[in-house]
Amino acid sequence: MSERRYSPLATLFAATFLFRIGNAVAALALPWFVLSHTKSAAWAGATAASSVIATIIGAWVGGGLVDRFGRAPVALISGVVGGVAMASI
Repeated sequence: MSERRYSPLATLFAATFLFRIGNAVAALALPWFVLSHTKSAAWAGATAASSVIATIIGAWVGGGLVDRFGRAPVALISGVVGGVAMASI
């Protein structure tokens, strides 16, 4: 039986796709959850806005970390921390 080989690029594309799908679902699901439980569009909007603000701050801080430690370690730690945060929700 032949061993199946995957290219690193295909693995990267698959991981990026799954990561982005998870973020997109969360960006829609969290404000929707807040709206359905509070019946307040203001709270749902505040939830969506807090997500955008966190992304902006994270990009700023993450850029400095990437400059200091490199892309791969920061991406790995960021992915793990983000996964744990999503699982806790």
